[in-house]
Amino acid sequence: LNALEVAKDVPISVAKAHSLFGHMDENRTREVARHLGYRVVRGSMTVCEPCAVAKAKQKNLPQVSERKKSVSNGELIYLDISSIKPLKDGPTVNAKRHWRMMVDDRTGLSISQFYETKSGMVGPTCSLWNVWKEQLNITVKRVRMDNAGENRSLEKCANGEKWKMGIDFSYTARDTPQQNSLVERRFATSSNRGRALLAEANVPQKERYMIGYRAMSCADKLDGLTIVEIDGKTAT
Repeated sequence: LNALEVAKDVPISVAKAHSLFGHMDENRTREVARHLGYRVVRGSMTVCEPCAVAKAKQKNLPQVSERKKSVSNGELIYLDISSIKPLKDGPTVNAKRHWRMMVDDRTGLSISQFYETKSGMVGPTCSLWNVWKEQLNITVKRVRMDNAGENRSLEKCANGEKWKMGIDFSYTARDTPQQNSLVERRFATSSNRGRALLAEANVPQKERYMIGYRAMSCADKLDGLTIVEIDGKTAT
């Protein structure tokens, strides 16, 4: 994005903006470009080949369950872990293959980090929540996740003697991804966009398994550019 700072007065195609902003859909791409001060030329976006390649591997997504949206940041956090699995006789996967994602219910903002083990996310996640509280005045009140062992450990850590956060943890029922659909769908979105970034950069298949986690993380951060309206204010 910094490369375009000096060229905001130069019109760009919607396809170029689509690429720069992490392969969002056309409407979101135009909204973000407009909000950031870029001029996008008229005309519809042609089919994005990297996106087509990425979406070919997309899985069915759970339906979003009805809910009353939170009124404060951190009131409800959706948390899940997804692991990058190697193909049989395929390339070696980077050690940091366990993707922990959190999505804030009020803002829709997602926070991603990759770890070598699933349980490796426990301490850093508690530390991050403490930073939110101490530096941003954001207190995590509720967390929704499945009942995997590492998540149980997270609850013990967060509410244990060291952190004493007093968070209300709720666990989703088995085979009910719709109960945690906000983070489930964000995994799919960021995975697709991450694969599109790799395809656009012509990264060889072998290397994609080694650095793919960086593309997924980048795509998830770029999603933070999405225009949202909170308390009557519109911003990224």
